[in-house]
Amino acid sequence: MTMSKFRNVNTLIAASAIIFFSACSSTTSADKDMTKPEGIKAIKEKVVKSFGADKKVYSLSFSAADHLSNEAGSATIHYLENGKDMSQTLTLSPEEKLQNAEPALVQNEFLLSKKQGSIAVKDLNFDKIPEKLNEAFKLISDEYEGATLHNWNFDVDNSNKLSENFTIEVSKVGESSERKGRMVISNYYEFGFELDESGKVKARD
Repeated sequence: MTMSKFRNVNTLIAASAIIFFSACSSTTSADKDMTKPEGIKAIKEKVVKSFGADKKVYSLSFSAADHLSNEAGSATIHYLENGKDMSQTLTLSPEEKLQNAEPALVQNEFLLSKKQGSIAVKDLNFDKIPEKLNEAFKLISDEYEGATLHNWNFDVDNSNKLSENFTIEVSKVGESSERKGRMVISNYYEFGFELDESGKVKARD
């Protein structure tokens, strides 16, 4: 399969340049590694404990702490409460902290009408993620390396049908970061994937 759709992103990092380099070179702790079964299990346990096992959500996503990193950075849920569209974020790195729930900036009947489905947090299947990532990694050309999971999204439609999509970041073989004064310029490339109705990984349009 040829992957032709990707975004080339130039990351400009000034004051955080040293932090960026240390994040790329350090080892991700086992309980925050989004690509390993033990990491995914630990992340779900933190999510369930923080948001509540029976919390009904129409969307849950988690993302990396940085670009080209497998370390979990945060998890966010979206849900309806008393007729309002709400969200809440659990920060996972550098330290764990549950943020206060906040209403969406835009609240109207049209948008709310598209968010009537829900699923309990405990019923979201995190276990398959490492396997599906490995399937996606194999679909990426050999001209890229260092594949990492940047984000994974669970979404529920009004019929309570669950859909999942995720983004993988990679670097190109032979490319390296450039330092310009206090600024570091790094290239990373994004590939989008989703699971079809049978659970098979396919490139996202």
